[in-house]
Amino acid sequence: MKKSVEISELLSKDVLGGIKVPHSVSQPLIYSENGYYFLAVFAFFFNNEDIKSGLVERPSLWVIANVETGDIVKRYETKEVDFSDAPYDIKYNIRSDGQYDTSQGYYDRAFGILDEVREGIIKQGVFHEDRYMEYLNMIVANIPREYQRFYYDLSVKAENNPNKKEDSKMEEVKNVSDETGVLDEKMNSPQPDNGADAEPKLVSDSVDDTAQSIKDEETKADGSEAVLCAIDISNL
Repeated sequence: MKKSVEISELLSKDVLGGIKVPHSVSQPLIYSENGYYFLAVFAFFFNNEDIKSGLVERPSLWVIANVETGDIVKRYETKEVDFSDAPYDIKYNIRSDGQYDTSQGYYDRAFGILDEVREGIIKQGVFHEDRYMEYLNMIVANIPREYQRFYYDLSVKAENNPNKKEDSKMEEVKNVSDETGVLDEKMNSPQPDNGADAEPKLVSDSVDDTAQSIKDEETKADGSEAVLCAIDISNL
């Protein structure tokens, strides 16, 4: 099983599939679909004006990845397949609104908990809800209030999740395929290969001028990728 800290770094680099625009990526979350558990991250795009104002649009892209290897399985644009009912016609304040602990040790502990949760899914087929909520709460504690909802919206709806929806809790991984044929029994069980049958592609070729976590650093004029983490919005 690949470590969560490694997967987080890889997803941050690969989430756009090679498109070079300034963007930021959330920390990895546990997501469930058709009885399967996955890792998932969302991304948003930003520009200089967003950095100055501290206001950004909601996430416009998200991906799901193999829970063991971190290999990307699907990419979605939110206007095609959404994970949140948050409105698009407003911007969200991502300036610091509290005391954050963004130390290496803090995130080492958080990712250690996520590793435990993933190991339970992979080896026992069991989702340890309480431990996952410990991880999620540690991550969300470093996110400005108006953007916290997107972490809960994308995350598996555990019993203690503030955004829990009815009949969404799952305790064991089922070995079933989804209707698209992209997923199969290998996605949530130990496997020798990457578990993805084909190179994942964006739902469409267009990318909205949207944004998520923002660091106090200028957008590069040549449009090259800005490697940012959600925790960096605490710098604003």
